[in-house]
Amino acid sequence: TKLRALANIGYGSPDPQEAIAATDTGFRESRRLGDKSHLQFFAGNWASFRVYAGDFDAPASITNDPIFSDAPPEWWSHHYTYLSSASANKGDTNRAKDELAKARELAVGLDEPQVLQAIQRASMTIAWAEGRFRDGLEEALDLLQRFAFAHGIIIFFARNCALTSGDRRFIAEYRERLAELPGDAWVRVFREELHALDQVVVGDTSPLKEQVRRWIDYWSSPPTGIVLLLGGALLLPDDHPERQALIEEARKMANDIGMTTVPIDIAVGRASD
Repeated sequence: TKLRALANIGYGSPDPQEAIAATDTGFRESRRLGDKSHLQFFAGNWASFRVYAGDFDAPASITNDPIFSDAPPEWWSHHYTYLSSASANKGDTNRAKDELAKARELAVGLDEPQVLQAIQRASMTIAWAEGRFRDGLEEALDLLQRFAFAHGIIIFFARNCALTSGDRRFIAEYRERLAELPGDAWVRVFREELHALDQVVVGDTSPLKEQVRRWIDYWSSPPTGIVLLLGGALLLPDDHPERQALIEEARKMANDIGMTTVPIDIAVGRASD
């Protein structure tokens, strides 16, 4: 069927724009047709993609929709992890923790690895949002040891904490673990990022800016580009003429999409100590 084809594209396409477009279409079409089974599937992926794209208010827009009132606990647990991640990205970590607690409550008795992994991803997002970069990095690296799937998605959270911190020790730990993973689409682009950061260290910021542009224009994820931009800026010497400008650009980009600047402020403050 058309909905099944859209689901396969949204879940499996290596092209982020194609995956997001298929998910958006599937979400609209399954709602129009009243196909609850497909709608629940698409709604979860839709909420996840919206957070990834920096549309942090989107997941909450479907929380009270009566069409999901009889969705199973597994669906609701997933939904609360998306709400939690969105709240954390907006800087409301107290709300994010409450939503994560609800996700955990709904997951009691469930032995579904994807639900358990989603809960951990929300937890890592909260750690990042509070500037607890070491905690988030360790949680991600531990999760990689416990799950035999979705390594590219898990390492994404290690990447966010390591790069935002600007701490070369954290980045080295992340780099070492990334090198051990199979080269899926996520892993390949993360390796390209590290090459760009290596160029920053020797004074060339052009590859960094190109990778940031790709996150925004091709990978459709401004938040991910912001993290990379800040990580590159913090690797520059304090007196480098571009360092402060790149930091301020990252802060402005975050403000433009309603993303918390607390991690930026904490990372910059520590780098200045």
